[in-house]
Amino acid sequence: MVVRAVYEQLQQYLGGDLRVPIRATDRLQKDLRIDTEDLEMDLIAEISQRTGRSLTNTAANPYYDRVKTVGDLVLFFNAQPKDSASAV
Repeated sequence: MVVRAVYEQLQQYLGGDLRVPIRATDRLQKDLRIDTEDLEMDLIAEISQRTGRSLTNTAANPYYDRVKTVGDLVLFFNAQPKDSASAV
């Protein structure tokens, strides 16, 4: 579920209908040219909502401040707890 949510949100950000090949090793800023502000303000919130993962206490996540690649982004969300509000 996390992998799919990350992939689909990145696809939407990168071009909507135009499919861009995305690999786990793609660097978010250098390869995919994702703006840091867009990542932090929009994409992270959208992925969190789609995955049902909480964005509370992200500093405790082992991938906090280490997300450089698509794979890192997936691992970051896998390490986040499920949002209790979305479990209803």
